[in-house]
Amino acid sequence: MHQHSTMKVGTDAVLLGAWADGSRANHILDIGTGCGILSLILAQRYEKAQIVAVDIDPASVSEAKENFHRSPWNQRLKAICSDISTYAETTTALFDLIVSNPPFFTSTFKTLSQRRTLARHTDTLSFDQLAQAVKKIIHPKGTFALVLPADQFDNWNSAARKQSLFLTRIQHIIPIKNKEPNRFNMSYSLDPIKKLQREEFIIREKDGQFTTQYLHQLKDLYLGIE
Repeated sequence: MHQHSTMKVGTDAVLLGAWADGSRANHILDIGTGCGILSLILAQRYEKAQIVAVDIDPASVSEAKENFHRSPWNQRLKAICSDISTYAETTTALFDLIVSNPPFFTSTFKTLSQRRTLARHTDTLSFDQLAQAVKKIIHPKGTFALVLPADQFDNWNSAARKQSLFLTRIQHIIPIKNKEPNRFNMSYSLDPIKKLQREEFIIREKDGQFTTQYLHQLKDLYLGIE
C-alpha cells in the first residue's frame, strides 16, 4: 500500500533493498522510509534485525505503520515521524546498517505537491545534513547504503568525506544494456579501504526484456519472478 506516501514503491528502493548488506546487522535504520518498502525488504532478508523507519511526512509514516502491521515482520518494524537531523540528535541508538533513498532534486525541478517536494528535494534534507546525521548514529563498524542518480555522486561523496564516511562499495545501475549508468547504489563506512569494490547491474536487455541478473536478484521480492 502506497497511496498516501510521498515516496512510493519504485525501482530505486527495491534495488537498494536487494543490494544492501545487512548480514551482520542487528539494528537497521531506514531514512526517509515513505511507504516503508525498504524496511520491509530488509525485514524479509534479515530475520534477526530490528528496524526503525524515519520519515518527516505524517501521512507516509501512517501508511508505513499500516504496511508494517500487515506484514509477517511487524514485531521487528517501527515507524517514527521525525526529520533525521532531530532524530540523530535525540536518539541514543547506534545502527549497524543505515539505508536511504534520499531527496536529490534541486529547486529547479520542484513538483506541484508540497508534500512530495519535501520528500524529494535537497532543500528539506541537504547532503551535508544527511551525512552529519549518519555520522552521529552509525555504529563504528556499521554501514551506510544509499541510492542516488549518477550525476549527484560528486556532490554527495564530497559531503560524505567531510564526515569521514568512506566509499567502500559501488554498484553502477544501467537501465538498458550498453547504456551509461543512471543510478549508483553506494555503501560507506567509517573505515577507509585499500580497494573499492565495483559492481555493474543491468536492468534490461536492448530489446527491453529484463536481464537474467535483474530477475535473479529480485526473484524473492516480486511475485511472478522465478
